[in-house]
Amino acid sequence: MRGRLVRALVFIGLIAGAVAAEWKLVPVPPPAQPQPSRADEWTLPRITAPQAARAVEVLNRTSPWGKLAQPGALPEDNSWKIVGIIARGDERSVVLRLGRQREQQLKKGDRLPDGSTIVDIHEDSLTLMTDGRKRRLSIYPGVPLT
Repeated sequence: MRGRLVRALVFIGLIAGAVAAEWKLVPVPPPAQPQPSRADEWTLPRITAPQAARAVEVLNRTSPWGKLAQPGALPEDNSWKIVGIIARGDERSVVLRLGRQREQQLKKGDRLPDGSTIVDIHEDSLTLMTDGRKRRLSIYPGVPLT
């Protein structure tokens, strides 16, 4: 047993010596030389005030990042999520997620942050009233309301 241990230690020593010798034989790379500056380096073009005003006008007209919501307007369908509907006898409540906010449990007559009022809670949908208009949201996206 002791002979095996000595042989293993000698073998490990030989490997370590070979690695150290190889490490010393590898040449050190020369230090990096600074690049001379060139007159043709790339730079941003200068923009004048009339060009900037025109660019802002084009951006406002095209709305590349989407339209701003009007006060009292209903949010996009994908920002309203019905997480679940809770029924206890005749009493119903709905768990809603509005955008990235945390879930809220609401009941008939409650007001949402945008001013909408919950008119009715059905088995599979929710009816809201906003600015005198009713809107029905389904708990199952893509399934037509009955």
